[in-house]
Amino acid sequence: MDDSGSMLDKRDRVVTALLAFARLSNPDDEIFTVQFNEHVTFGLETPFTNQPGPLRSALASLSALGRTALYDAIDDRLAAFLGEQK
Repeated sequence: MDDSGSMLDKRDRVVTALLAFARLSNPDDEIFTVQFNEHVTFGLETPFTNQPGPLRSALASLSALGRTALYDAIDDRLAAFLGEQK
């Protein structure tokens, strides 16, 4: 989720849409979060969850500010999946 300053007026709608997507997904599906502004944060205490509480907390944990580091977020998450150290 983009948590950069450009999302300030859109953030609430994005969180609502992401939570609706998770709620309507297969209950056995697990979701991960990647939140990014100038920094990349994975948000969840565990890599994946199918529980709404931790997902809601992760999405609400940052404020929209700073610049967008989309490529850093993609690179960090791919490295985590591949087991690489950054």
